[in-house]
Amino acid sequence: MGAIAASLGSHVTNASDVSFNTTTLPDIGIEPAVIGTAVSLKTSVISNPVRGKNGVYLVKVTSAKDAGDTNLIAEKQRLVQNFAYRNSQQPFEIQKKAVKIEDRRTKFF
Repeated sequence: MGAIAASLGSHVTNASDVSFNTTTLPDIGIEPAVIGTAVSLKTSVISNPVRGKNGVYLVKVTSAKDAGDTNLIAEKQRLVQNFAYRNSQQPFEIQKKAVKIEDRRTKFF
């Protein structure tokens, strides 16, 4: 990985204890595509380039451990709540972006 990074003018960043529940990566930020690739990749295999929010990444898992039993009911509830929030908020945000609205409330209050 170091040789690949050097040839591209980049550097290698290590992240430990990455799991399906990880939301951010150190020195990188919120990169769900990178995290998804990392948790599904076999040990010592270098991934294909992964397009993230902040760049393009290569992922290599150096070691893995069994996560054990996960609480699937809690994860399902979390996803349902997330989708419910998105369903209530995203249509409004899309409509706001689709039309030009000038906020003049400060002139009246």
